[in-house]
Amino acid sequence: MVLIAGYQTRETLAAWRSAFQFRLHVITPHEVIPGIEGITKFAATSNDAMEEYIASIGPVAAVIDEEAESLPDRLQRWQRFFFHVTAGGYFIAPVTTISSAWAAGLESLSARRISPAEIEELQASSGLTVDSHGYSITVKNRDHLVKVKDEDAMAILPTRLGANNVRLLGSRKSGVGRGDLHVESHGTLAKPRIPAQAMKYPTLTLREFRGPTHLKDAMLAVNGTTVLPSSFKHPWRAWNDRLVNLNEGVAALNPEDKPTERLEGTYYDLTCAVPGHFGHVVTESLSKVWGWDEAKDRDPGLKAIYRVPSKDYVPSFERTLFEAAGIVESDIHWEHRNVTVDRFVSASQGWQNGGWHYVHPVVPATWSKLRAALVHSSPDAAKKIFVSRKFTTVNRACRNIEEVESYFADRGFAIVYPEALTTEEQATVFGNATTVAGLAGSGMFNMLFAEHLDKVLLLSHDAYTARNEHMYASVLADEFHYFWSRADEQHPRGKFSLEAFHSAWEFDFEANGEALERVLR
Repeated sequence: MVLIAGYQTRETLAAWRSAFQFRLHVITPHEVIPGIEGITKFAATSNDAMEEYIASIGPVAAVIDEEAESLPDRLQRWQRFFFHVTAGGYFIAPVTTISSAWAAGLESLSARRISPAEIEELQASSGLTVDSHGYSITVKNRDHLVKVKDEDAMAILPTRLGANNVRLLGSRKSGVGRGDLHVESHGTLAKPRIPAQAMKYPTLTLREFRGPTHLKDAMLAVNGTTVLPSSFKHPWRAWNDRLVNLNEGVAALNPEDKPTERLEGTYYDLTCAVPGHFGHVVTESLSKVWGWDEAKDRDPGLKAIYRVPSKDYVPSFERTLFEAAGIVESDIHWEHRNVTVDRFVSASQGWQNGGWHYVHPVVPATWSKLRAALVHSSPDAAKKIFVSRKFTTVNRACRNIEEVESYFADRGFAIVYPEALTTEEQATVFGNATTVAGLAGSGMFNMLFAEHLDKVLLLSHDAYTARNEHMYASVLADEFHYFWSRADEQHPRGKFSLEAFHSAWEFDFEANGEALERVLR
């Protein structure tokens, strides 16, 4: 039970403590109550701090707000804290006296603005409301999920899930990347949004969760009423499209979710947002491999789990990459279903390609393992390669790709189609190169097989917002050059459009030709 103390709490505290048999957490926005044994006190003066604390101990049986004095203040508290009350629990507050419904409506205009989805869910979650002994009591009729970001994991999860159910197995320190990459931007986009010159990377943690954890599509991992940090492709943003996301911190399960099958044992997370997609595997799955050896040493029976797109899917390139990274085939469980596991081990992602960009040193360390296992040195291999793809009508189709290929071929570049090569062949081609040019996209991610690159040239349209190629270059290359052309479809002002991101385009030789010639000299 959570009691937000107000001045009347001096008189009511003993009754609340007795009613709830001493299971009482008291939030004190002001020093309004004396120290009394049998309660847990927490000082907080903002709704943000209060919600963070409630989330760390929730779900709670009741929230009692004796501090908010106005109707707008009370509405804001209810809007934020009601989601943290368990089904069958209560939100309790002193009855508010209003002169008229009109006056109440006017007062409520100054309350916190929330989305229509939140309003609808709050209304649907509210059961019977009764007034009794000077208090309004609203019953909650459904549970909600709290989404925990990676940076908050060890602050919130041990108290929310129970200290015995969350174990820190290891960590890696925060720091700053090398910051000496020479970057130039050419063509139609004069000032692109690019990663910081010296990217700051956070502390990474390796965690074990005990108790049933439900593992679903798109990386979703749910333990009780908690969405675990590994559920989010972008660790800084607590958002998963398989949830009904109500706001940044709260969600509901999708009612159309398939039931889970039980798996015995402990499983290490290798899932990615789009199973079977090379780009997602190398940026998301491989960036979590760093904790495998440590976790496996602690639990020799540990298995890695990777979600595959379908029952009949053959994970050929995934198997090659994971084995090269040190995870043997017999230790990998390939799963296409929603499952529930007894224990779940997850490592923070060492790669972040949206919002806050970073590459933690654990990721290049994994690349080194891949190079050692897959790259075969060859003095006859091409030193300059152009990464192309066959013309299609989807995914950033370049209409004049044949002209572009001819241009680079005339200047000594070998034209490479990564999707037509085995993983071992891709590794050897990129591992022997010193200059890599190519079309933006996951084909360029094979740069990870190169120990060092002199130059990287990226040809893209100006609606392409991903910066993975830049991040690879920040670790591996001396120079990185963007060559921008106009996309057929543009993002709406202030918004993101998937159609624009995947728009067709044509490489603009007029806008880029002079700079391209200079860079290639």
